[in-house]
Amino acid sequence: MNMPEIHYMDPAQAAHNIASAFCAHEIQKLPDSSFDTSGRDSIPSVKKIWELYASVYDYAFELTLSGNNSFSDDI
Repeated sequence: MNMPEIHYMDPAQAAHNIASAFCAHEIQKLPDSSFDTSGRDSIPSVKKIWELYASVYDYAFELTLSGNNSFSDDI
């Protein structure tokens, strides 16, 4: 029986991809006024998305790193 091949995942790339997907989903929910670059109305929305990105990135990075470490421990 062949075991499936498991690949090492780059934690930074995985975290970026996951955080970007979360942010893209949330950006779609924002009103058009959130994208007004001529004023300061967009600043709260930008801050909200940036905080979401950072939070999801940190969590996904740690989870991926932990997964990679547990995989290498099993070898």
